[in-house]
Amino acid sequence: MVCAVNNRRPTDRFDEEAEMKQRWLGFCCLLACVSCLVPLTARGDGADDTKTLKELRETITKVRTMSGPSTARANAAERLSQSTEKIDPKKVDDNTLKNLISLLDTNDNSVRVCVATALGHLGPRAKMAVPALMRFMREEDCPELVAGVPTDAARVALRRIGVTPPPRDCGKEK
Repeated sequence: MVCAVNNRRPTDRFDEEAEMKQRWLGFCCLLACVSCLVPLTARGDGADDTKTLKELRETITKVRTMSGPSTARANAAERLSQSTEKIDPKKVDDNTLKNLISLLDTNDNSVRVCVATALGHLGPRAKMAVPALMRFMREEDCPELVAGVPTDAARVALRRIGVTPPPRDCGKEK
């Protein structure tokens, strides 16, 4: 998988916030790409699962209550991915999973990428996220829209959940 992110400097057309969003998209893409190499079984011993689950719930709430794209919100979204990487997916209850999935409805792509990556870390346990990931993928399916980064995160998550993503439909009327 290739992660291509635009490395433009801020200009009149691209302000600092746009550059920050591009950096976070690239970083979350890197997380998604690297996470493919980490087997789902490479988790901690489970002793800290209760603490990690509590942190996951708190971080979901934090990401949900922060408004608009920001560095703090992107950092919090990244922590979602880190938390789900180290917890036993069986320990994540349905309510927490539903709350995590609901974050895919945000309009902040850096958050959506990290949430998709987090769901991918949960593997088959996140099966209920498939419709939301498919919707996300359809909305951002063409590489020219956002350098392919969010869609790749959704596609990786779907594969890790056990679902084969459909072919890209760029250029076709939706």
